[in-house]
Amino acid sequence: ALVRHPIYVGDIFLQIGVALALMSYLAVTFVVIIYLPMLLHKAQMEEDFISREHPEDYRLYKNKVGMFFPF
Repeated sequence: ALVRHPIYVGDIFLQIGVALALMSYLAVTFVVIIYLPMLLHKAQMEEDFISREHPEDYRLYKNKVGMFFPF
């Protein structure tokens, strides 16, 4: 795997792309200030759950694979 949350990465690009295509500062502001932090929080909650269910395996996986970037 390149990233732990590939669907979220794609969704982030989609949301930013739509906001830019609309040429709306309000939409871009919404994505950056509201949507991105909400998505980051959701991803962190999911990772916390997985870490409790599979502590050793997920720790190893997290050390090898980036959350949103492949480094």
